[in-house]
Parts: sequence; structure tokens; C-alpha cells
Amino acid sequence: MVTTTVRLFESLFSHKPSQMWRLHNLASSVIVLDEVQALPDRLLAPILSGLRGLVDHFGATVLLVSATQPSFWELSAWKGLERKAVIDDPAALFDALRRVEYEWRTGQGVTLESIAREVATHPQVLTVVGTTRDAARFHRHLQAAFAHGVVLHLSTRMTGAHRREVIAQIRELLGRGEPVQVVSTSLIEAGVDVDFPRVYRAWTSPESLQQAAGRCNREGRLPFGTVIVFDPADGGRPCSAEYRTAVQTGEQFFGPHPLCAGRSRRATPVLPAAIFVPAGRGLGSGAGSAHPEAAARP
Repeated sequence: MVTTTVRLFESLFSHKPSQMWRLHNLASSVIVLDEVQALPDRLLAPILSGLRGLVDHFGATVLLVSATQPSFWELSAWKGLERKAVIDDPAALFDALRRVEYEWRTGQGVTLESIAREVATHPQVLTVVGTTRDAARFHRHLQAAFAHGVVLHLSTRMTGAHRREVIAQIRELLGRGEPVQVVSTSLIEAGVDVDFPRVYRAWTSPESLQQAAGRCNREGRLPFGTVIVFDPADGGRPCSAEYRTAVQTGEQFFGPHPLCAGRSRRATPVLPAAIFVPAGRGLGSGAGSAHPEAAARP
């Protein structure tokens, strides 16, 4: 059975017969959840509890798939639940497949306009910012900086059809090797298959930094692509408490001078292609499992 994540959890939690009638199909099934890091923090408690019920009582196996795997086993809902890593030695795999190197732009002199002037000097580049307002402002700064080639904008202010049209145009220009400079919100970070030699990402939570890096040197055509993480003094950020907690905790492990640099190989200034969910995020998840795929088993 193929379904969406939303429909899966509607079947688990809805009281409507039209939703519940599918529920029996989950017994003795393998449930594959892709991009599992995108599950909303505020709903993690019921979601994880419901999945555990399927594992403990209905013989289900849950396979979590993500390049930024959350450590759900640190939460009380999954304490003691048996797990099995699909990949035995992910650290070696991350090292072998590392496609990008990181640079950092911080300090009061870093603004959306200053980064736009830098971005304008590169023919093929993607910039991801934190809000739709910043995307619109950065797009104007980039055009004013006399950027090379086509300058394109993506955000949730656009209709779905318009976004699909722009993404198709981006792929076509990249495929022909033509100059194209794209400004986007985080919508491009998951499920959008594009490959830029250089990506700029406004400071955000660790998993979003890694998702943005997935748009850089995606096909491995270069020895290394370049991901520039910048913290604009005039930039905006989502205002939710969960987001603030994720960013504040992530700063301890990620950045040019992480507070916990000696604690983990994932905390080096040049971020390896590893995964992490901050300790204070939402319901208190801890440092991420080192496995890009993990399974909870009955």
C-alpha cells in the first residue's frame, strides 16, 4: 500500500470510519517513513506513541529514512524500543560520500545585501533564506547587484503550479550549464532534485543546514561543492518556540566555533554529511543517531 504521511496518521488517530477502515492493513506491515525529520515537534508524542503501539501489539516494523535522522529513542515514547541500524558503519560511508565543504559568514557586517553582492559573482548558485519576506528582499538585492544570467525566486507565496514551473526552468538551465541564480525559502530543501556547485544557507537548525547542503554537488560532478552558512544581521527567522530551541541548541554543535567541538566528529567546523537533532528541541530529543536509516522492530 502506498499512501502519504498525513493519510497514515489520519488513519491512526481519526474517529471517522472513512479514515479508520484502512487501519487493519497496518498489522504485520513494514511502514516506511521518508524525510522523517519533517515530523512536527508538537505532534511527536502522539505520533511516536501510535507507531510504538503498532510495533508492540500489531507486529509492524517501522523504517525511518532521512539524511538527518532524529534520535527518537531519546524520547520517553520510544525508550527501550528495539532498533536495528540498516547501515552498520555510517561514519565511513559519510566520509566516503562527502560532497561539500563548508564556509561561514558571521558578524555584524553580514547582511542580506552583502551576501547578495557576493552571490552575484557566481554563475550558478542557490541561496536559501529563512522567511518569504527575506526571499523577496534578497531577490531584489541580487537583481540590483547585476547578477549573472537568470535570477529566479521560489517561496510559498507562489502557487504550486508556479513553483513547479520555476523548478522545471531551474533544472533546464542547470542541465544546459547556463548561468542561473536562485533565491528560495526552505521549500527547496526536501524533495527537489537540483544540483548547484555553490549553496548559501541562512543560519537555521542543523537538519535544515544539512538538507540545504543536499542541493550542492548532488551528482558528485565536482571534488567538493561549497556550502556557505551565513547569519545576516537583518535576516528574519520563523518565530515558533520549537524553531528557536532547535537553532539555539544547534549552535553548541555547529558553526565556526561550536561550544561542543571536542565532543563529536559531527561538531567540526567543516560539517560532515551527518545528522543531528538538538537536545532541547520540542520534546527533548537528543543527539542524532549516526544512521541514515534505522528500523524499529517488533
